Amino acid sequence: MKKVGIAVILASVIFASASGAAEPVKLKLSTIVPPKGIAVAGILKPWAEMVSKESQGTLDIEVFAGGVLGRDINMYLKQIDSGVFDIGFFYPTYMGQRFSDLEFVYIPFMAETYVEAALGVQRMFDKGLIRGFEGYEVIGCFGTSPFYFNSIFPAKEPQDLKGHKCRSVSKVQADVVSLLGMTPVKVSVGKVAESLSRRLIEASIESPSSHKMFGGYKVCKHHLIVPFGSFALAVTMNKQKYENLPAQAKAAIDKYKGQWFVKFWADTETPVLAEILDEWKKDPERTVLTPTGADRDTWKAALQPVIDAWKKENPRNQQLLEAYEEELSRIRSGR
Repeated sequence: MKKVGIAVILASVIFASASGAAEPVKLKLSTIVPPKGIAVAGILKPWAEMVSKESQGTLDIEVFAGGVLGRDINMYLKQIDSGVFDIGFFYPTYMGQRFSDLEFVYIPFMAETYVEAALGVQRMFDKGLIRGFEGYEVIGCFGTSPFYFNSIFPAKEPQDLKGHKCRSVSKVQADVVSLLGMTPVKVSVGKVAESLSRRLIEASIESPSSHKMFGGYKVCKHHLIVPFGSFALAVTMNKQKYENLPAQAKAAIDKYKGQWFVKFWADTETPVLAEILDEWKKDPERTVLTPTGADRDTWKAALQPVIDAWKKENPRNQQLLEAYEEELSRIRSGR
């Protein structure tokens, strides 16, 4: 009888241990992007599901959209550190000088597509050329599709922009805005629509998806398709949390991070961007202008002084821009 009792106890211990081991580690991923935004519905949630499935039951990633775990993007790294959430999708440019290496992403007339910017920036990160992420596990560090000029007034040539107020989010963008005779105004992405409606700004340099998702397009009816540079994005994870994960969980994250992750992001969003532009072109109340040939050259010449000045600011800027140009060339040649 005593042996039976011992056997039952041992079986209970083994069962409890097995049950405990089977419980997946829960990770919280936070973003200010609305739940229906393509970054959430089409990218972050499917990615979380893929990684969780790949982890063989050791991981469960839940996405919290719309800023429910944190609306202040400037606080995202601190909230990752303190455990408010484990993974954060944020905009490095809002973090001040910490990610100044990423200023090259905002240089006009560099990347022409989302895939170019995404892979180009990620590859530079992989080579150790982008500082500021020390102490974090980086899921992806990448550039977006080119940013275009969206305004409440029609604009065809560079001189048409003079005297207006335009949103800017980085030093390079502010320099571009100033060079074109406009007044740069720093406005967070979530306040673009309100600022346009109140005429605090009259234009916003951003991607079609961002412009639509946060409502700016409801006010701006004029869109100038000139590559005014891209925007830097990042998805990072608490390093200690990552290091303490089971081996299967870490392997699953490793499989779907870096270049795989940013290309998945770019490939998913690219057709959405095309649909938005096509929708705007068909809208009789809008103008969508894509300069070509000599007209495009005019815009490039107008913006060249910003590029030249930025390269001369310090040797590192020159190094970063040359490295980025090299990566873009490699991507365009299929390497």
